[in-house]
Amino acid sequence: MIRRSWIKLAFSNQNFFKFPQSQSRDFAFQSQFVDLLGKPTMFLRVGNGSGVLGNRMSSLSTNYALKYREKLLKKAKEEGYESIEEMQLAYAKKKKEEELIKNKKAEEMIKNKKKLQEPVQKPIVKKESEKEDSNYYFSDEDSVVEKVDSQYKNASRNNLPPNVKSLDQIMKLNLLEDKSAEEIGAIWTTYHSSENKNKNTIWLSAVIPSSSYKNIIQNGKQYPIFLLPLPREQGIEFFIVQFDFHQTYFTPLIEYQTKREAARPYLSLVHYTDFIDSKQIVLMRGEITSNGTSGSSENLYISPELAQLLILLMQRFYINPSDQRKKLLESFTKNPSEFNYNDLIESANSLE
Repeated sequence: MIRRSWIKLAFSNQNFFKFPQSQSRDFAFQSQFVDLLGKPTMFLRVGNGSGVLGNRMSSLSTNYALKYREKLLKKAKEEGYESIEEMQLAYAKKKKEEELIKNKKAEEMIKNKKKLQEPVQKPIVKKESEKEDSNYYFSDEDSVVEKVDSQYKNASRNNLPPNVKSLDQIMKLNLLEDKSAEEIGAIWTTYHSSENKNKNTIWLSAVIPSSSYKNIIQNGKQYPIFLLPLPREQGIEFFIVQFDFHQTYFTPLIEYQTKREAARPYLSLVHYTDFIDSKQIVLMRGEITSNGTSGSSENLYISPELAQLLILLMQRFYINPSDQRKKLLESFTKNPSEFNYNDLIESANSLE
């Protein structure tokens, strides 16, 4: 008498199937695959695992193969093929073409990535003589240069405090009279870039269109103090930005709250308006203050990159502020108790 028992086979941890098991150890393995019809199909491999077919299952396997072939032939006819083999060849050809297209796109992406990684050549400023580099147009800033009286109202010697050097004390303005705005801007930024390499002072520089700077001045008078959110590794740090006519200061809020008037800014900007009419530009110089000695490149409270981000945030609110940013400026200045810090962070992150 043959004893029968039941075993459970699990596939993909989804379904369990029961098959009778005899002493001859004949059993059926059950697995899933997707056929050309796109539907899950059960395939039965019959035997005892050693190559011996089980008589009870062979007829089922044969019937299934016939039915499966009929479905394939029907699908082939529906798609306009004469036989299953023709359809299989067409599918294989289509798959090969898709792989070729995919490989071609991958090659193009690699080429484009390499191009992006290639260093961009900086524009070269043409020199009229060997002496004519950026330093040629600047005075020795360690020396004392007397300010020259001028009737021009926008000359920086007339609108900066005595303790701040005017542009005529920094540059040889008589050598710049025949230069274009683009040439002056290139000389200005190149000089400050090289100065950062030669000295401990960390300079930032920029060239601002006159129209943009006039908006900054106008809004700076109307909203002389505001708050800016600076992203840090551990979250957001707020900075107070203060406008003092042609000077702008950035101070950490925590220091401003604890020291008030004695709080020192960690980023200071000076705007030189000497070319605001003649060349339609304003030259900006920024200085980063370290935790220790002013101008030291070590122990900086903020990096040059974060300092540039602070300046960008200031410009978003003071050049052409959106309605939302205008509302925040109004709220901070006139109704500070109703000021919303979350709205400030959201507006600062917005590209509008």
